Amino acid sequence: MYFQNRAEAGRLLSKLLKKYANQDVVVYALPRGGVVTGVEVAKFLHAPLDLIITRKIGHPYQSEYAIAAIAEDGHLIGKQNELDSVDPQWLKQEIANQRKEAKRRRETYLAGLSTIPVEGKTAILVDDGVATGLTMRVAIKELRHRKPAKIVVAVPIVPERTAKVLMEETDELIALDIPRERNFLGAIGSYYENFFPVEDDEVISLMKSYSARNGATSIHQNENAEVHADPILFAFPAYTYISKPLSALPDVIKGRFQARRFPNGELHLDLDSFRPEEDCVIIGTIAPPEKNLFSILLLAHTLKKERARKVTAILPYLSYSRQDRSEPGKSFATPLIGRLLKIAGVDEVLTVDVHSLESLTLFPVPLRSLSPATIFADEIIRLGMDDATILAPDEGALPRVKDVAARIGPEAQIASMRKKRSNGGISHSDISGTIGKRVVIIDDILDTGSTLISCCKVLCSHGVGEIVIMVTHGLFTGQEWKELWDLNVKFIYCTDTLPPESYPVSKNIRLLSIIALLTEEIRKAESTRFLSAEEEEEEAYDYDLSPW
Repeated sequence: MYFQNRAEAGRLLSKLLKKYANQDVVVYALPRGGVVTGVEVAKFLHAPLDLIITRKIGHPYQSEYAIAAIAEDGHLIGKQNELDSVDPQWLKQEIANQRKEAKRRRETYLAGLSTIPVEGKTAILVDDGVATGLTMRVAIKELRHRKPAKIVVAVPIVPERTAKVLMEETDELIALDIPRERNFLGAIGSYYENFFPVEDDEVISLMKSYSARNGATSIHQNENAEVHADPILFAFPAYTYISKPLSALPDVIKGRFQARRFPNGELHLDLDSFRPEEDCVIIGTIAPPEKNLFSILLLAHTLKKERARKVTAILPYLSYSRQDRSEPGKSFATPLIGRLLKIAGVDEVLTVDVHSLESLTLFPVPLRSLSPATIFADEIIRLGMDDATILAPDEGALPRVKDVAARIGPEAQIASMRKKRSNGGISHSDISGTIGKRVVIIDDILDTGSTLISCCKVLCSHGVGEIVIMVTHGLFTGQEWKELWDLNVKFIYCTDTLPPESYPVSKNIRLLSIIALLTEEIRKAESTRFLSAEEEEEEAYDYDLSPW
């Protein structure tokens, strides 16, 4: 029998345990992989979930070969002849080391909370599979001392020889597959399509997620506790630099998924450890290539299909937002993108510095745009350029400039230029405000750089000796933008709305983090726990979507 992943194995295993549903049971998972399976079992049984933390003791000359296993309370199981063959002092020290590691894991995974009382109850021990049975046997031994009425071992896969041993040491063994010894593939991972390693942060997230949703059935909640779901964060690999610090927040759970392709090239996604009725947050991009857009759509649709309560898409750079005008014979992509996101199941989009306010009215779902003004103002002050002129390269950028200047202080000097487009390209004229010897240009996008190049040429003609450019989104398309270095531009600052590896390598191009912006927004969402259905109805946007 083969399983797609540990979560699927847990769901299949749960069906064999249905007689224990809503009974006086406690589910114990063996970290780390067993927690993924155990969460599914506990959820199905509506049971509290705890951990039994065991550690293998490897041979001193071949650590991968286990000679024994030890539990948190010091119970040890191993082959006596192998234990006698190693140095007693080494064994004593190794036992102490592994007990210390088990204690660390309990404190890490459960924040030091005590175990769930199981005396007189049924204890169900769950792992993602059993091979030799050492860790499961020592877990059984430890549980016996807690005086449960019954111990049930539940695993997806266990070889026949090990199964016979476990049946002698436990009250009941339930398994999806018990292959004969000659048919056993030798490794539990061979029975899984996806058997990637489970890290500490995933165990923490799973335990926190389960406990936050199950009130009295959880070791983290008392009987009368009010349950609030923490958001589950699903991030595409390129955005790990953002998702990692956000996942570390106390009220955020890390979600996992895999994006792969069938042999014919079709993209498909697999969720792991997902539970329905959760608020989900996706971090990624819809920027070209277009596969990024479809990946976001497919993930959002899959989450909603699995009954996610709310899906928020964090798209730090909202591409296609410059196609926000309906002009004859030209694509009008902004509302189309918004419509696609809505159809896929996205309930809200969070971005940084959207290109124009038109997007806010063209999107059929709420679109929130975070201002990077504080990030830019702080850096300007740090550079000692708070006396420089803060310049808008066109009228559209003027609100951004005013926002930054307001955060610098009343002494900040602002100016703006008028930009013109013609068949000959971009040109600037009509400077409003006083231009000093040092200028900081604020804009939302550096694409090819043509707008900024034209602007800097005018500044140089007015005797400006030092220019710093600050843009929210650094696309750096083509080579034309490099001309900026010949126009008294000292530094180009960009926020990291795009993955850092996408930026040109240069000591004069510097990235500013948006983590603080997103952290503040997520904490704000946690404090309000999103709008109620009634409030959402009252604040619903009224869009004319007739063209779509």
